Amino acid sequence: AHSINSRDTSITQNLANAYSENGDAQRALQLYQEIEDKIELDFIALYNFANILMDNGELDRAIEKYQKSIKLNPQYSASHVNLANLFKNMKRLKEARQLYELAYQKFPRQREVILNFALFLERSDENERALEILSKSLAASPGDLDMLFTRGKVLSRAGRHDEALEIFDELIISSPKSSLEVGLYFER
Repeated sequence: AHSINSRDTSITQNLANAYSENGDAQRALQLYQEIEDKIELDFIALYNFANILMDNGELDRAIEKYQKSIKLNPQYSASHVNLANLFKNMKRLKEARQLYELAYQKFPRQREVILNFALFLERSDENERALEILSKSLAASPGDLDMLFTRGKVLSRAGRHDEALEIFDELIISSPKSSLEVGLYFER
């Protein structure tokens, strides 16, 4: 590995992220690869690199970068969630479930972990477990509109339509943004 100054690396990472956000994934990937060729990336850089790879369809490389990010910092929940979501989207459901379970055990109060795991359970027809997880979270933060919306979706999927409608009505009253999401949900 060549010697590279950490300030230059940080600037290059920021530039790569900006390219990615502005739709130039190829340039972003090229910059991250240049950095990785010179130094060992930290867990956040690996996470960002993996996100860009995933968005660009380079799924095996994205998996490798997420796994390295988790190895470097097992406490960074976003890497766990994104890797689990990637496995889910690739229909590698056993691996996705293992990661969601592990993430929920490690981060039982992390909002993104809870939401993603509950949605995975809902799509796996494990609605009661999803509702249990969401109920625990909502007890701690009852005003979380995304949690309420997800709970409404799971209740609806479980055939508990009256309870789901109560939640959706509450969301429509409390937030104009939520009324759009509820409407889009029912259009499907």
